[in-house]
Amino acid sequence: AAANPVNKADLGPASPKQIKYLTDIARKSNVSLAGYLRNYGVNQVIELDRKQCSYLIDEIRKQAA
Repeated sequence: AAANPVNKADLGPASPKQIKYLTDIARKSNVSLAGYLRNYGVNQVIELDRKQCSYLIDEIRKQAA
């Protein structure tokens, strides 16, 4: 058995819904995504995978709280 089971839902590109939610919450919270994207080595939100996008949504929600 694998030491770190991979959740298949975490694989692949972020869904259009995830991307829309991320950009909406960032805009409403006045959070720039540029720094986060640089940390992941990508230039655009659409380049994030599901796990990265989910993590960013959580991070921005924490900041907005």
